[in-house]
Amino acid sequence: TASGQAPPPPVAASSPGPADLVPLVMVAPLQTPPGDPALASLAEFCADDIRVALSRRRGLQVLGLAGIAVPEVLRQGDEALGIYLLSGSLRRFGAEYRASVQLADAASRIILWSDSLRLGNSEEAALEAIVGKAAGAVLPAIDRDLEHRLRQVAAGFDDERTLFTRARLLIRSEGHLPAVREGVRLLERLLEGNPRHLGAHLLLARMYDTDFWQQLAGHEVQHFRALAERHVQAAAAIEPGHYGVRIRQAWRHVRNGQTVAARREFEAVLAHLAHDADATNQCALGLCFAGQLDQAREIMQRAFFLNPFPSSDYHADYATMLALDGEHEAAEEHFAVSGETGLMYAAVRLANATHLPAGAERSAECRAQFVAGFRQAWQPADPPALDDVLDWAGWTLPLNRPEHMAWLKEGLRQMLAPSWPAARDSRR
Repeated sequence: TASGQAPPPPVAASSPGPADLVPLVMVAPLQTPPGDPALASLAEFCADDIRVALSRRRGLQVLGLAGIAVPEVLRQGDEALGIYLLSGSLRRFGAEYRASVQLADAASRIILWSDSLRLGNSEEAALEAIVGKAAGAVLPAIDRDLEHRLRQVAAGFDDERTLFTRARLLIRSEGHLPAVREGVRLLERLLEGNPRHLGAHLLLARMYDTDFWQQLAGHEVQHFRALAERHVQAAAAIEPGHYGVRIRQAWRHVRNGQTVAARREFEAVLAHLAHDADATNQCALGLCFAGQLDQAREIMQRAFFLNPFPSSDYHADYATMLALDGEHEAAEEHFAVSGETGLMYAAVRLANATHLPAGAERSAECRAQFVAGFRQAWQPADPPALDDVLDWAGWTLPLNRPEHMAWLKEGLRQMLAPSWPAARDSRR
């Protein structure tokens, strides 16, 4: 390479382990009108590439339906957490391609997600758009369905094979601190019985690295970072090239100021896992904190395209990028749309509010949201001082560009100083 360093090793994906009870996705051939062999060949390529893209995603089993009937799969699918059918059609309208894709519960045929795509006249562009949209939508749509299923089924929650899914849904779908704590507890319990559960190690590393979804402050941050590192190392020992390991290693580089190494890891993941919306989102925000704003914003748009049900943090992540890039009104619009209440985002929104014209009312609203969130997250008995807030900002948001960190801390100081004790010895 130009730098003289060896290129990063390839990113690996893994199939579910014996203790994972995961959804099964059947990928049916895309239907085409008779008499158009070129179109049928393109449809076959699309289905093949969708299967390849999905097979790289941990937490799914993927099955091609060539020569296999859906009822037969349903009869033999007792070991799947849910069975889903991805199907669609591909047609020509004049010189353009049109496609429809849908994901349904295989047993009931209830449609969980569908989309209709106008694809232009390029075969290559049509292939990429169909594969990206289908492969990106599957896991978010299944997550929504599994959340509904697991809420209605009381039995089996203590089965080791369902603990990970339940913990993941508690953390991702609920989001509030008691749910996250319960999810972390379940993951730690799962590892007691199965220390080689890769997914549990990776999700715990993410929780400890983000202070339980940015819902704790004033705790022993170094202890949490050490726990995160322990889980990353355990995951790397199980499957060193797995994309989740690479993402967590990249975030460690971001926090240590090693931006070149972080960028190399993020780009390796993105090149291999082009259709995973959540991985794309994590890489985009990591590149933002590493100071690569233009690249981060472009990648974030890809995450929005892939996920038909973008979570609130997608909008808040993009708002953070806009705020750091000086587009303050646009950033506020995305913060307002997101509804995200994470403390990190509230801090950026508050700093951004200092740059909004005629923003007294909006600034007061942002200040109240941050103050309430920070005091709720604060763990020590003594109330926090402004110094504590600024120290927390430095730990929580690993902004590698000095001007970005200075912008954040100055904005927080400007908004909080008039009504908040400045020093620790005055907070009583």
